[in-house]
Amino acid sequence: MKVLYIIIVLLIIIYLSGIILIYFFQEKFIFYPSNQIKPFSENFKVKEFFIVTPDGCKLNCIWDECDTAKKTVLFFHGNAGNITYSEERIKLFEELGVNALLVDYRGYGKSSGKIKKEEDIYVDGMTAYKYLTDTLKIPENKIIVWGWSLGGGVAVEISKRNHPFLTILEGTFYSLADIAKKSFWMFPVNYILRYKFNNGEKLNEIKNPILIIHSPDDETIPYDESQKNINIIKGRKYFVKSRGDHNNGIFESKDLIIPIINNIIK
Repeated sequence: MKVLYIIIVLLIIIYLSGIILIYFFQEKFIFYPSNQIKPFSENFKVKEFFIVTPDGCKLNCIWDECDTAKKTVLFFHGNAGNITYSEERIKLFEELGVNALLVDYRGYGKSSGKIKKEEDIYVDGMTAYKYLTDTLKIPENKIIVWGWSLGGGVAVEISKRNHPFLTILEGTFYSLADIAKKSFWMFPVNYILRYKFNNGEKLNEIKNPILIIHSPDDETIPYDESQKNINIIKGRKYFVKSRGDHNNGIFESKDLIIPIINNIIK
């Protein structure tokens, strides 16, 4: 009985230690910023610069301009890497004939600072949005807010706070808790998760149209997450069932995606 008691106590200690570890260090499980910089090919004529958040973080941005653009995309990437790995993404935007602003969150790539709470990443997103509207003087009805994966959570929040022309959610989850429960099912995720990204609860606060893109072959964000998102939207919505994996499916599905975005723009 004494041995059994010791085993039970040890298991309780390990379990509680796991909860403490996840609560205080969950940024390590959510955000995977890279500071490795990949130079763009010579044929890319992009402009690189920094914008400053209200709390003093310098965010690295890439601007790709199209002379005939009718719309401008504000793109929020996923939880890993940085914007210098975006050549294929920029090619897609150029095929769409849009201007594009890509921004690195604080702590990613050349951006300063560190994400310490969920609001931090929204501050970064709002700073980029205001750069388009206040500095470049681009009307909101000419802005497309596009978020991929975790960036979809940023796109949802920024669209909720503003009035862009269109919101695009690519391979985005309903809530981060949904994803966390699949890996940490043994822990009370709803209580210890400090980063909620409750996208599904916010979608009907967005007044502009929403386009959701997701592949059934997505190995990172389950396809049914987007099904929950599309089903909850009461306003104007579009859905594209794309092909391929989480990272490259968008590029394998350009024949499906480009026509529908062009139709929405027209």
